[in-house]
Amino acid sequence: MARKCASKDFYPKSEGLYSQWLLTTNEDFTLCHYYPSHLLLAAVANNKPETAIRLKWMAQIKNKVKALKMASVEIIALIQKKEAV
Repeated sequence: MARKCASKDFYPKSEGLYSQWLLTTNEDFTLCHYYPSHLLLAAVANNKPETAIRLKWMAQIKNKVKALKMASVEIIALIQKKEAV
């Protein structure tokens, strides 16, 4: 279990828009996937292209939730385009 969690297989999967987690309950270990909302992905995106997209929309739209919504649509399309190549 530890070997799998320390390998590249455990890295977040952008193509599936999820990250992997190992939950422990008492002495049980459970592998889980976490699928954040698209708005959350837009809010926490930290690579340069995604950050630029978010900042562009935040500058254009006063309502920050609407700006994140527009950014999320563009960021998700960018991620899916990368995976299709």
